[in-house]
Amino acid sequence: MYVFRWFRLFYRRIDLLEDSTSSILLVSHYGGGKGTKSYQDDIFKAVKNKYELDDRDQVQSYVVARNGKEDTTRTRSFMFFSHAIVYGSAFGRKTQLYIPENGYISLNVPLSGSRFGSSSTRTTHPYYMKKLQTLINNMNLDIKIINPYQFKTKGEMLKECKNSSFLKEQYVKTMSCSHPDNGRFKKEKTSKHCGDCIPCIVRKAAIISAYGKDETEYRHKTLEKSEAGILNKNAFLQMLEKHNPKRAVFEIQKSGPLTDNLLEFADVYNRSIEELNKVFNEVDLNEVD
Repeated sequence: MYVFRWFRLFYRRIDLLEDSTSSILLVSHYGGGKGTKSYQDDIFKAVKNKYELDDRDQVQSYVVARNGKEDTTRTRSFMFFSHAIVYGSAFGRKTQLYIPENGYISLNVPLSGSRFGSSSTRTTHPYYMKKLQTLINNMNLDIKIINPYQFKTKGEMLKECKNSSFLKEQYVKTMSCSHPDNGRFKKEKTSKHCGDCIPCIVRKAAIISAYGKDETEYRHKTLEKSEAGILNKNAFLQMLEKHNPKRAVFEIQKSGPLTDNLLEFADVYNRSIEELNKVFNEVDLNEVD
C-alpha cells in the first residue's frame, strides 16, 4: 500500500502510477483559501483520467484552527504528515508514505543570516523526517517515510519524470506558491502564483532548466513589482555571489543537523544553486514578461 502525501507536487504520483501495481492513496490538505483546493481538484482530475483512478483514491482534508490565530506555518509539517499517517495506519498493513520534495527545498538552507529562526519551516528536512520515523516506529506502526527526491533538484525531477510529456502538459495546473490567495486584496477572483516568493522563484528556475520556458501565470511577472520580490531577489543574488561549492557541506547544516549522506546533500545543494544561478543570470527575472 502506498500513501502519497501529494500537496503541490505530482511528479512522484506520475512515476508511481507508471510503475506500480500496488494500491495508492493520494492525501492532501487545504485550509481557508480557495486557491489550494482548486489546483488539487484540477490535477486530480487530470491524473484520474490518465490513470483510470476513481474518487476513492484521493482524500482531501479541510483543516483550520477553530480559535486563535497562528501567523506562521511552522507546525504545518506535522499536520501534513499526520493526515497521511492516520490514513496509512487504518489499512493495518505495511505502508510506504511518499513525501516528494526536492533536495534544495527540503534542506531549506537560509539565504542569509537574517533568515534563521523557528518561523523558517523545516517541513521535509531529513533530520525532522528521521525523528518522525522514530516516533512512528515507537508507536508500532508499519509505516515507512520515503522522500525519493531528496538528492534531486527540482529541475531534475521534471527532466526525469517517467511520463514527461504528460507532466509538461499539466504542470501549469500545479501550485507551488506560498501565497496563492493574496490576490484577494486586489479583488482578484482567481488564485495564482505570486511570482516572487521563494517557492515561485525555485519553480521558475526548475521549469526553465527542464523546458527552456515557463508557461506558469504569475501575479508579478518580475521581481521588481513587490517588496517581497525585491527582498528575495537581493537575498538570492547575495547568496549566489558568495556561494562556494567547496563549503556546501557546511552551509547545508545551517538549517538543521545532518547525520547521514552529507556529500550527497552537498552535491544536490550545489546543483540546485546552478539552476538558480542560470535563471538569474541568463533569464533575468527583472525583464521576464
